Amino acid sequence: MRSDDFKDFSAISQQTQYQRIPFTKVKSLFFDRNQPKVMKYKIHFTAEWTSVNVLDRITTRGNVCEPLFDVPYPPSVAKPNGGLSEAKKADIKQMLKFMPLLDRTFMSNLVKD
Repeated sequence: MRSDDFKDFSAISQQTQYQRIPFTKVKSLFFDRNQPKVMKYKIHFTAEWTSVNVLDRITTRGNVCEPLFDVPYPPSVAKPNGGLSEAKKADIKQMLKFMPLLDRTFMSNLVKD
C-alpha cells in the first residue's frame, strides 16, 4: 500500500460543525456521497429530513475542481489468460476425493474439459 491510499480524515474533521446536529434526539441520519458537506437527520421517524451544512468550506478559484473526497478509480478488468494448465487440472482431479462436497463441485466444474 502507498501513502496515497490513505485519506487523512482528521484534517477534515477539524473543519466540521457536527455540533449543529442534535445527536441525542436524532432518530435517523442520512449522508449523501454527492453532497459531502450536507448531513440530513430526522428527530421523529415521521418527520421530514432536516438538512445541515456541517462543513464550512469556502470555495475559491483555486479549489473549485478539487474534490472533497477522492473518487475511486473504476475497477480494472482482468484479461483472460488461457485457463489452467493441464498439469494443474490433473493435480486438482487427483485431490477431488479429499475435498468437501461444495468445494468438489466447484473444482470439478473448473477442470471440465
